[in-house]
Formats: sequence, C-alpha cells, structure tokens
Amino acid sequence: MKKIITISCLIGSIALIFDSFGIWHMLLMFLFVGIIPGTDISLAPSLMISLMSVLTGLVIGGFIVLPVLNNYPSQS
Repeated sequence: MKKIITISCLIGSIALIFDSFGIWHMLLMFLFVGIIPGTDISLAPSLMISLMSVLTGLVIGGFIVLPVLNNYPSQS
C-alpha cells in the first residue's frame, strides 16, 4: 500500500512540475498542429501524418504483435 501511495504522489508531483513549465501545452501543440516547442517553426501536415503513422505502427507492433509472436515456440 505504501508503494502505491509513493508512486501516485511521484506521478502527481511530476504532473504538477510539467504543468508549471507548460509541457502539456507544448506537447499537445506539437502533436495536433506540428509546432516545434520553443520556436515558431511548424512542420508540414504531410510530415506530421507520416510521423504519427510511424509512431502508431511502433505502438501497435510493440503492444500487440510482439506479445503474440513471443507466445509461439521457436523452431530449432
């Protein structure tokens, strides 16, 4: 129980620190609009779609495909 409380307090503290620096806003502006944090540079929509497609593929591959492949016995 103490470990759960410690972890939740740590996550809350990190969230408050991120909020005070505006990191959540910068991250969402990058993901939705393509604005690079700290600059006025904006990425092209086609580049953002490509980036999001690659990231989505990595997430799907890591959480869905790899666990399924690890369940099959290896052939020797």
